[in-house]
Amino acid sequence: VVEPTCTTLGYTLHTCSRCGAVHKDTFVDAIAHTYGEWVVTEPSSCIESGARTKTCIHCGDAVTEIIEKAEHSYNAVVTAPTCTEEGYTTYTCKACDDTYVSDKVAALGHTYGEWETDEDFEIMDSADEIDEGTDEVRVADIEGNIRFEGIHFAYEPDEPVLKGLDLWLKKGQKIAIVGATGSGKTTVVNLPTRFYEVDEGKITIDGRDITDIPKETLRRSIAIVLQDTVLFSDTIRANIKYGRLDATDEEMRAAAAFAKADSFIERLPDGYDTMLAESGSNLSQGQRQLLSIARAVLADPKILILDEATSSVDTRTEMHIQQAMVALMENRTSLIIAHRLSTIRDADKIVVIKDGKVAEAGDHEELLAAGGEYFKLYSNQFAGIAT
Repeated sequence: VVEPTCTTLGYTLHTCSRCGAVHKDTFVDAIAHTYGEWVVTEPSSCIESGARTKTCIHCGDAVTEIIEKAEHSYNAVVTAPTCTEEGYTTYTCKACDDTYVSDKVAALGHTYGEWETDEDFEIMDSADEIDEGTDEVRVADIEGNIRFEGIHFAYEPDEPVLKGLDLWLKKGQKIAIVGATGSGKTTVVNLPTRFYEVDEGKITIDGRDITDIPKETLRRSIAIVLQDTVLFSDTIRANIKYGRLDATDEEMRAAAAFAKADSFIERLPDGYDTMLAESGSNLSQGQRQLLSIARAVLADPKILILDEATSSVDTRTEMHIQQAMVALMENRTSLIIAHRLSTIRDADKIVVIKDGKVAEAGDHEELLAAGGEYFKLYSNQFAGIAT
């Protein structure tokens, strides 16, 4: 008997015992290869692929499989904007020089000195803000139930913006304010901080008139995240800590991570010690809003006032902003100024403002079914018509 191998057939030889004649029969198929362990060569970079090979222990036949190249490892270089040219961040792979540009920042425009006017001196000579709030209430005591009762308000005499507005928010609710441009939705969220005083009606928090709450306590219980973020010519570290001046560096970094701002901050050459230009103009709009969210996280407020990201924010940054806002609103009373209706479908209540009043309120499905103002806004927006 001649045994088969992985490359040849096996067979049996029969020999005549009298005359010595030989013939072959009973062929046996060749056996399969018997391979040893894989030998792996890891990919050295994003340029060179890796491989793994196994070899038959009998005949040396080899099988090789390719392992994909490693991911790119990028360095970031920030080019600051000038008066006439936009800024941007260039990402270059350390190994293969693959390059892409992102996080564009609009040109700054010329920066002129201040005009000296009589109005400047009027502001400096104006009286200090009066704080008539005398109730002994701490930020920790505030739960976040807000009620607007018969609110009338005008920025200019005889030009009313709100006309008898009534609105109630229970603690922890997420309320989206929608309406056409000029309807008064931004005014609604400006009033609880008492930077403006109502002309008629009252606003209460947990049943207490906000004029009875000391302004420092009132404003420390509310955080505002707007599109036009207020940033100062200081480090990123200091700008985040304006949310709570006594915060530690560890708390500040945790707030940045929660707001998903840490990824772009750590790519900057000086990280958290990066100096910001006036109004944060050396950052993109989306990056400035992420810092504003980090500041709000650090403040840990009971009430949130949020303005959505605009369409000028790049897709990746917008995703980070939306994720950070959703996490920030958890277990907090939240008022959202909504521009794109597709983003507020999950609100506990959607309030439509028209002509300074609440035109209708309900959830997304209820308001669509009603066929009213919300239905018109929603239909117009998805038909590409500005509202």
